Amino acid sequence: MSINSRKNLKRALLFALVAALVFSSAAASEEKYLYLDSAKLRVQLGAEMKLVSLGEKSYINYVQANLSFMPKDDLNQHVERIDIQPAPAESKDGYIFRWTNPEMGKLAFKVDATVKTKHFLHRVNSKVPFPVAKSDIPQSVKKYLKETENIDISDPAIVELASELTEGKDDLFKAVFSIADWIMNNLKYDITVSNRVESASWILENRKGVCDEYSTLFIALARAVGIPARYVSGVAYSNLDVIQGFGPHAWAEVYFPEYGWVPFDFTYGELGYVDATHVKLKTSLDPGDTSTRYEWEGYLVKLETEPLDIKTEVMGEGENVKPLVSIQAEMLKDKTGFGSYNLLIAKIRNENDYYVPTRLQISQTNGLEIIGESKKHVLLEPNSEKDVMWLLHVSDELDSNFIYTFKTGVFSARNASAYATFKAAEGEAVYSREDIEKVIEDLQEEEEKVYSDSIEMTCEAEPESIYPNSSTNVTCTIENTGTRSVEGLEVCSGEECKEVNLGIAQQTEVVFQKHFPEEETGKKEIRIKASNELVSKTEYLTVSLEEKPSLKIENVTYPREVNGSEKFSVEFSLKKESKGIPRNLKVELLQGPNKKTWNIKELERDKKFIINIEGSVLARKENKFVILATYEGLNGETYQTRREFFINRTDASLTNRIIDFADEIVKSTGNEAITLGKNLLNWQTLVVSLVIFIIVSTIILGKKNKRELW
Repeated sequence: MSINSRKNLKRALLFALVAALVFSSAAASEEKYLYLDSAKLRVQLGAEMKLVSLGEKSYINYVQANLSFMPKDDLNQHVERIDIQPAPAESKDGYIFRWTNPEMGKLAFKVDATVKTKHFLHRVNSKVPFPVAKSDIPQSVKKYLKETENIDISDPAIVELASELTEGKDDLFKAVFSIADWIMNNLKYDITVSNRVESASWILENRKGVCDEYSTLFIALARAVGIPARYVSGVAYSNLDVIQGFGPHAWAEVYFPEYGWVPFDFTYGELGYVDATHVKLKTSLDPGDTSTRYEWEGYLVKLETEPLDIKTEVMGEGENVKPLVSIQAEMLKDKTGFGSYNLLIAKIRNENDYYVPTRLQISQTNGLEIIGESKKHVLLEPNSEKDVMWLLHVSDELDSNFIYTFKTGVFSARNASAYATFKAAEGEAVYSREDIEKVIEDLQEEEEKVYSDSIEMTCEAEPESIYPNSSTNVTCTIENTGTRSVEGLEVCSGEECKEVNLGIAQQTEVVFQKHFPEEETGKKEIRIKASNELVSKTEYLTVSLEEKPSLKIENVTYPREVNGSEKFSVEFSLKKESKGIPRNLKVELLQGPNKKTWNIKELERDKKFIINIEGSVLARKENKFVILATYEGLNGETYQTRREFFINRTDASLTNRIIDFADEIVKSTGNEAITLGKNLLNWQTLVVSLVIFIIVSTIILGKKNKRELW
């Protein structure tokens, strides 16, 4: 009698989740394993069986376990040590364990191996033609083109999708990557599917599953267009929420003529490579192939089997992998308003002489929504670069009293990184999703047209800020830096177009006058596009339509009366009454011959002023204060606003008393002079008093004029 164990990788994954399959990791939480260039792993796998007698006359002649899971030397792994108990017989499919005339009770087998692994990227240096010629496929590989029970490549939906994804491609890596990218973007990881083996057509219809389903559908799509692909079972480290640490795993491999088998792991987004935690244990035609098969010969005997137990632990670590690409990141718009869309553009550069597939991811930022997937998969040809873009949306529920700076990072699978920032504030331009998607179309068209890189175009608007119902001049300088003449290049801004011809190393200027008749203020975008059948270049300028500036002096706070021995404060605010920006603002606080001045280049928001003053500098009785704000508009026109107030001083210093005394003398002697003008004594008294007054006043007023108000 024989039993085919259905505890294949699919079942093993389920057992791992319900704790029926035991696996362990010496450092299950160590995500760094994913970024090692090499590792030394101890892999133990085995299972127990139990012979149960069903009657007094029971007997058993033999029990046999056929194990197809076994670590072998491969491109990304080397078996340094292996211990197998009991000693097995080897076959092309694995190990055969056999017990002759065993006793009733427990039997077990165990494989204990040390495997040196490496972060493996198969270096494909040149283009492999697609479709793959049958003559380029070795006889031993052709079986991986066949339809199997679960790889149902004749299904019409499978054939249609595979053809659609590879249509027009003549590069095998690009064709395979197109299939892989579709798998990543269209299947949902669903652990509930892990208790059964599903066909590729079922997976395509339901679009969900785990590593098995991802690999199965990928293999079917590849085989459907003549690309050899096979199913791989093994173990790998996981940092997924549902599985932490090492566990059973599945991925796929694709055959590249002249290069060999290239791995694709969809669970971890490793398209064209695998990290150093992967240990391959088996390759097969179909995901339904079993890992363990049992058979025995006897009478009145039952064989109870346990699932295959896999344990993996890290025995040694290599260095961190080095980046294979460089990244430069920038935002399309440096500033936006709330509720606006923006575009993050990452320029990815491969300076190697082989294809580099990589996974890119951007960081999440509060107040900034990523439209679409945060992760993207990119295939870079040797010595090439590519722009990768993410559409972003600024929340419209941010506080208008603040300016927000958003910093977003771009990271590759091998830890290359770059950052880009932009600001969001009330009053800045708000770009719709359609606006940004139009930019994406322009950038893609520029990349597709072969001569675009040889044309340089820069545009400027003068002035950049205007009042509504005004105009600005847009000047674009266009230069041909290539090796061929450019004829019939249409340069357009809106409906207005001008045609230019550019010889080699020639440049020209194109000028547009842009009028904005609307009364609405804010940021307005101008789009200038230069294009013909070989060239596409687009420039975007922003012009600010501003209201005329208007300021109001308010919230003036001051004491009505002060004592000369105390300090006091004067407070006031400048409030913007329009969205226009006052420029070259001069603010003055005047009191008699004294003043305090502030110069502000641009007043973008309301501003509060607080001035501390010594009471002793004030004159007796009433003191007049003036607040004066003088500023300019966009065109240099001048505006002014003012506010007056008065403060009384309630005491008098010695100086003030002398001045008051002198005043009284003047008054009294003046009256006496009028009444007794003919009296010589009174006349002499008047003269002496006047002389004393002049001397005292000169001294006192001189000192007084030297005092500062603050």
